[in-house]
Amino acid sequence: MNSYFRVLDSIKQTVSAEPFNHTVTKGNISDIDLEKQTIFPLCHLMLNSATITQNAVQLSITMFLMDIVDVSNEEITNQFEGNDNTDDILNTQLALATRVLRVLQKADINRDQFEIDGDASCEPFLERFTNNLAGFAVTFSVTTSTDMTYC
Repeated sequence: MNSYFRVLDSIKQTVSAEPFNHTVTKGNISDIDLEKQTIFPLCHLMLNSATITQNAVQLSITMFLMDIVDVSNEEITNQFEGNDNTDDILNTQLALATRVLRVLQKADINRDQFEIDGDASCEPFLERFTNNLAGFAVTFSVTTSTDMTYC
């Protein structure tokens, strides 16, 4: 059963093909590289849970899409826009999430052996990590086919 690898590899390939991402990592949230050695923007994949059904395995995945906030030294002249690029990051990373999910939604369980289930939940985050990162945590479910037999 390689459905776990198939899904994560497909997400990695799809994100890597996009111009608004430089690095893809996976693991727990604590595995995100915060030592400023990663080339940002970063996509970090985290498996939340897996549910085994009678004919398939459903995976819950969170895809963190993020970039480093650049704060200007200039005085704030516009309270709405502020003096950093947080809005630009949120706009770009949400567009990236939309593009990646659209590509993955074209997958078919009979052809690609997985498919996206339902809608994705996109939660913005600001200054979440010590690197002053902003972006979106995108959570979605994937159903994978399984070739496991009953014994």
